[in-house]
Amino acid sequence: MKETILLTGATSDIGCEIYKNLIDTYDIVLMARDPKKVTNIYSNVPYQNVVYANLEEPENTKQILYEHLNNNDIIINHFIHCAGLLQLEGIKSITYKNQIRIFNVNLFSAIQIIQVLLNKKNRPFFSTISFISSLWSIRGTKGNSIYASSKGSLNSLCINLAVELAPKIRVNSILPGAIITNMSKESFVEKNIEEVNKDYLLGLGSTSDIAGIIKFIISKEARWITGQNIIVDGGKSCK
Repeated sequence: MKETILLTGATSDIGCEIYKNLIDTYDIVLMARDPKKVTNIYSNVPYQNVVYANLEEPENTKQILYEHLNNNDIIINHFIHCAGLLQLEGIKSITYKNQIRIFNVNLFSAIQIIQVLLNKKNRPFFSTISFISSLWSIRGTKGNSIYASSKGSLNSLCINLAVELAPKIRVNSILPGAIITNMSKESFVEKNIEEVNKDYLLGLGSTSDIAGIIKFIISKEARWITGQNIIVDGGKSCK
């Protein structure tokens, strides 16, 4: 019998790649906001189970997920938090409303989901939590303070949860460098892609690079890895 993954950010480029990389090995419950987007993105990829929720509303998300899992008698073995909200804006001008939106999606929704998965029924089967963070959580860049802060908080959550939930549940955070996705395109508007590429010893990354490390980190082969913020950046942080 296959183990089951709960995957947020199911309609993101990285989320979809993770799904395609893992669906032959695991059952996957997708978590997304827009049914039309799910239908369009997964038109050529079979999917069976979707939880529709807006992660900008973490408490509602928690209730929706709890009811969905209970009503459908679903047990979750692995949680991958791939959802992310990126808004490039200077600290002087970003509104409080947008600050909260970013933290709700990137951090607080993950906490609410984990609380659901730690309930008495699911916890005995729950074994890994994986966060998709960002290299920018540990490297500075203009206009990125709130997004980077939210991802830095996710890294801290990873380390502390690893201690709190050991030895049964492993928790790790993946920090990707530059990957061209629909969400990150905005980051490269003012730069020549070739120039950005030169900053990386191995060139810019692809969504498959992140999907590959996720596949490993939730596997039994990674049984001795927990509490780690794993940089996957093609060597940029070496420079």
